[in-house]
Amino acid sequence: MPPLEHGFIRRLDDTYRGRLTPMGRAMLWGFVAAAILRLGTLSTALYVVVAVFFSALVAAAVAGFPFRPTLRLSRRMSPPPSAGEVWRYTVRVENRSPRTWRDIVVEERDLPADVRPSGPPPVIAELAPGGVAEVRLALRCQQRGAFMLTTLQAATVFPAGILKLGRPQAVSDRLLVYPAFERLEGFAVPVSAAHQPGGIPVASQVGESMEFAGLRDWRPGDRPRDVYWPAYARTNRLVVREHLQEHFARLALVLDVEAAHPRDEVHFERGLSVAAAIADALARKEYIIDIFAAGDDVHHFQAGRALAHVENILELLACLEPGQTLDTEALSAAIIPQASRLSVVIFVLTAWDDRRAAVVLAMRALGIAVRVLCVHPDAEVTGLPPDAVVRL
Repeated sequence: MPPLEHGFIRRLDDTYRGRLTPMGRAMLWGFVAAAILRLGTLSTALYVVVAVFFSALVAAAVAGFPFRPTLRLSRRMSPPPSAGEVWRYTVRVENRSPRTWRDIVVEERDLPADVRPSGPPPVIAELAPGGVAEVRLALRCQQRGAFMLTTLQAATVFPAGILKLGRPQAVSDRLLVYPAFERLEGFAVPVSAAHQPGGIPVASQVGESMEFAGLRDWRPGDRPRDVYWPAYARTNRLVVREHLQEHFARLALVLDVEAAHPRDEVHFERGLSVAAAIADALARKEYIIDIFAAGDDVHHFQAGRALAHVENILELLACLEPGQTLDTEALSAAIIPQASRLSVVIFVLTAWDDRRAAVVLAMRALGIAVRVLCVHPDAEVTGLPPDAVVRL
């Protein structure tokens, strides 16, 4: 377990980072080193060094206490990052007090273990009464997931430049970190439109927000029931109503989330990265996507059209948890009723064995195109035509 996963160590690191400047940290370590050395000797010089460092820290706290700023802080959230990226966003600092504050350091406090500061915090040299300043903060997001940013601090280092003195403020915002995107090259999806039972009502549930598409001039062959008579009464010109079609390209994305052992979680995470890359590749297409997260249970998410709902897909991937065993029977039972509506099923698998092969072959037997991506580096997908297997 990484050290910052322990609550005590994380709080200690937060206090060390949030209360001491680089100069203050150097003085603290000097004080600790001198104190340890003094334990083994009676040198007067070491007593003086310990006293000097301790007195400097206490004096900085006393001198800076009256200058603690009273400020209002808020975040302006930028688009979510992917795991491993540095996320940059804006913090708005507003001075509602009648005093001018100087040397203000703005930074995050109480960060999760997987979200760490990147680079030195910004410093506002001076903020007059009623003044507003905006600064840029950067966080390195080490893992995917949904995290809460709960605390901001605007502290002064005036006048000594040793301690950061200020009141942490409760400012809560949700940070979503997408999975890292696996690079996909030459990934082709054979897509054809299929009739969706229920037509427009089904489409409205998955992204087509309106049944009525618009008006156009009447043409020979148009059905009389499509004529929009109120417009004819106003303009004495025949126009007809256009409706959204009842045929859509529908895809199923099956995510294998089995990770029976901790060592398997690296394959699970890579599978999510591949799925995120697929969602991104399909984002510019007007496809309907059904997502099946298959592990101990099978969860079916009707994500809708990729262009409208790609953010929802990525949020789902960011928050998925691994399962213990892939229930292939439940997976088949969930997909087969949807088979007549599907154009292609994309399998993102963490391994390849007889159980998984049976599900894929069952889809092919129903006449559905399949694409299989196996993220395990030692697995060899067999028994399928070359165009059905995507090499990573």
